[in-house]
Amino acid sequence: MVAAAMISIAVLFGSALAAWFIARLGERAGRLVTPDHRSSHSVPVPTLGGIAVVLPVFVWALFAFDDSALARAALFGGVPIALVGLIDDLRELPASIRLPVHFVGAALALWSIPIQTLSIGHVAIEPSIVTFVVGLVGLVWLVNLYNFMDGIDGIAGAQCLVYCIAVVAIGDIDPSGATMPTILGAASAGFLLVNWAPARVFMGDVGSGTLGLLLGLLGIDLAVRGIVPFVASLILLTPFWFDATYTLCARIATDQQFTVAHRSHAYQKVARRIGHGWTTTIITAMNLFWLLPLAWFASSNAGLGLGVLAVATLPYAVACIAVRAGIPEAFDR
Repeated sequence: MVAAAMISIAVLFGSALAAWFIARLGERAGRLVTPDHRSSHSVPVPTLGGIAVVLPVFVWALFAFDDSALARAALFGGVPIALVGLIDDLRELPASIRLPVHFVGAALALWSIPIQTLSIGHVAIEPSIVTFVVGLVGLVWLVNLYNFMDGIDGIAGAQCLVYCIAVVAIGDIDPSGATMPTILGAASAGFLLVNWAPARVFMGDVGSGTLGLLLGLLGIDLAVRGIVPFVASLILLTPFWFDATYTLCARIATDQQFTVAHRSHAYQKVARRIGHGWTTTIITAMNLFWLLPLAWFASSNAGLGLGVLAVATLPYAVACIAVRAGIPEAFDR
């Protein structure tokens, strides 16, 4: 137990040091994200910091490969998605290349986790082929929406950290154990030391897309093993999937080019009004004091899971409507 706890501590400080080193290296090499009309930032900032988050998980997965289906899924699915994200960070790739890799990575990951059925509340998704297709589409959407939502300082790392803390608490997982939630949570915490507003390094696609896959796989694995119901994971990830989905639907409904990058997500509009640090702090507080209790309640009351999920989305629905998420700034009056 002591050794496992020390591993988590080492991951936390190692991730922080790696993120700091990547930031310095990026500054010297000129590998910076230059702000434009789609950005939520005003100064150039180094990128590729997500390497400091996903690399510790891949190392854990190598050691746990023989004993853990989740570890195999993380490697088979996460490595190709991380690599295409890394290349996209270095030289922009078209969606026609990135998206097929996302599907292949998600398919390989799901193939590694034997899933016969997946339940959301009392609704069971079966047979296995339907579960696979639904899981495949869901994972690819999570990969991309996590990328969409990684637009302000600290938001992606904070969401990942709180999710890991929450599933450890709800699932009664040994917090000192060298498990994926503890390793991923520790790596995210270390990264946040360098990414919190004002950020000294950005996560980049290599980190954000891979994190989306890893969180989706973790939620599926915990549900399949009966540790944390899948509906609880959906509740905990509400800020990301709801904002991204609402914004996409709003853009489609208003005949916008929804595949083009933009900055009309609800969280981006709020950040421009109150700042990155305050926005991420509010979202994190909502995760801890609103979504975590609801996810805990849903875990203990399976029959009410979908109803609790609906309740969980209410504040985010109000926020999206209030700031007119998905509506371009030129029309946002």
